[in-house]
Formats: sequence, C-alpha cells, structure tokens
Amino acid sequence: MTEEDCPSCKLAVGIGMYLNVCKVIDSKEKCEELFEKMTNDELEPNELFDIIKEKAKDNPEHLEMLEYIDELMEKTKT
Repeated sequence: MTEEDCPSCKLAVGIGMYLNVCKVIDSKEKCEELFEKMTNDELEPNELFDIIKEKAKDNPEHLEMLEYIDELMEKTKT
C-alpha cells in the first residue's frame, strides 16, 4: 500500500511527525505554520521529516525519535 492508496495513512504519519517537530523546534508559531501547510497539502511528510532531521541531529533523544519516524514513513511506502 502506498500513500496514494491510503491518504489517511499519509495524514496520520504527517500529524505524528508534526507533533514531534513541535517538540524538537519548540516554537508554537512555527508549528502552527507547519500544521497549516501540512493540512493544505503544501508540505509532504518527507519534507517535514527533513525539518526534524535538521533540528534534531545533535540531540540523542531526538535522534531516537527520528529512527521511529523513519520506520513509520517506511510502513506508509509499503
């Protein structure tokens, strides 16, 4: 099953990633902007993942989160 086959899967992964981005960047304003883009299909889950990777790369706790999110993204591709 792909994201095209399962739009709700894409949305679920995107929302989970959005919540984790907010935890990593710790910015309510930026989170609201990201949420708007995601819900308007202006931001794909892989783009959101790239934002998380950039912000989380120096924090071991956040790197664990990245591994988990990466697993979720792989599941939506199969």
